Amino acid sequence: MKKLKIWIDVTNSPHVLFFRPIIKELENRGHYVFVTSRDFAQTINLLKFFNITHKKIGKYGGKNIFMKGFALISRSYLLFNFVKKKKFDLALSHNSVDICLVSKLLKIPIIDLFDYEFAQFHHINFRCATKIMCPSYINKKDLVKYGVGNKLITYEGLKEQMYLSDYKFDPQILSKLNINKNRIIVVFRPPAEMSLYHKGTKNLIYLKIINYLSKKKEVCVVYLGRDQNQINLIKEKKYKNFIIPETAIDAPSLIRKADLVISAGGTMNREAAALGTPVYTILALKKGAVDKYLIKLGLLRELNNIKKIKLKKKNKSISLKSTNPEVLVDIFLNFFKFDKIN
Repeated sequence: MKKLKIWIDVTNSPHVLFFRPIIKELENRGHYVFVTSRDFAQTINLLKFFNITHKKIGKYGGKNIFMKGFALISRSYLLFNFVKKKKFDLALSHNSVDICLVSKLLKIPIIDLFDYEFAQFHHINFRCATKIMCPSYINKKDLVKYGVGNKLITYEGLKEQMYLSDYKFDPQILSKLNINKNRIIVVFRPPAEMSLYHKGTKNLIYLKIINYLSKKKEVCVVYLGRDQNQINLIKEKKYKNFIIPETAIDAPSLIRKADLVISAGGTMNREAAALGTPVYTILALKKGAVDKYLIKLGLLRELNNIKKIKLKKKNKSISLKSTNPEVLVDIFLNFFKFDKIN
């Protein structure tokens, strides 16, 4: 039975949660997993939080498109030189352009996973990847322009259902953040204004929502800013009912205890839906198939007017059925016809 050397590149905070159970499952089966990381958002802190050993290589390029391009080239170069002699059998990516490029150059079989079909970097990733994986709700017709060809593999459910299936929730999360459980707890996530996929979009409603929530004394808002500018925006206002965590926090445990989530982040929206917490999306992008599916189920609601916000304590949670991480690992290993270690 062959033990595999598997390379995973973690470039954004949600990737840590996604790959955590996958790494665990692969290692339990006897495979060797090596993780590289990029210094961006709370990625490094979350890797430390979950005790995931990793090699930090490169950092985020910033808002400027030319700096993004330079960061992509320079980090890919660093990854190439670091990885070229390691002889990996397989690489796994969730929207990491860098690992897709390097794997293509080094002829490492790579599976690229995604759950939003309208990201422009698919033009690069899909053409570099050996196979591409996404939730079954996404229509292959929307992927043809990116060069998906016959590479597509689909799986049932959401990635959030998978990595939350064995999650150890912290029952003390509210006390650790000094939150009174009797107040209406709102988790707020602003848009990723620095990201390329948000370039050209306008999401001014989030500023109106912040102002609206700041006047509600019965509400406690946990504000999860994406960068220092967004954090400073709130700190300068000195809102009494806003809490701004200073370090990376256990977001799934917080979302599970919260009464409401308002977010411009796709991952956080889906986590809330999977955990049965009411959630409004203010994502100012073309609506993807996964969001449409959750809206149809009534687990995700669009918010374009602050008057529609319903502030109340959460009733009994109705969460989605969990998906076992073994399902994805089986797909990874079975497709490449590697012997599984029982």
